[in-house]
Amino acid sequence: MNKGELMKTIYTADELKNIDPSLPLGWDVNFRDDDQPNSYWYVMNYNDNCFGCLEDMRLIADYLNINIEEK
Repeated sequence: MNKGELMKTIYTADELKNIDPSLPLGWDVNFRDDDQPNSYWYVMNYNDNCFGCLEDMRLIADYLNINIEEK
């Protein structure tokens, strides 16, 4: 599943209008123990504010009880 398909699985069509799959320059998404940052799971969500919020789609899917396979 590519990032766009994953986003469509997790967010509604209206929410997707304000979701940016690319991350701002300089943002390090290496929050996990592995050495390689993986931007596949992260999006900028501009639905709640104009500055955006970095979201881990795994956490949103878990909250919504959506089963996704980690790659």
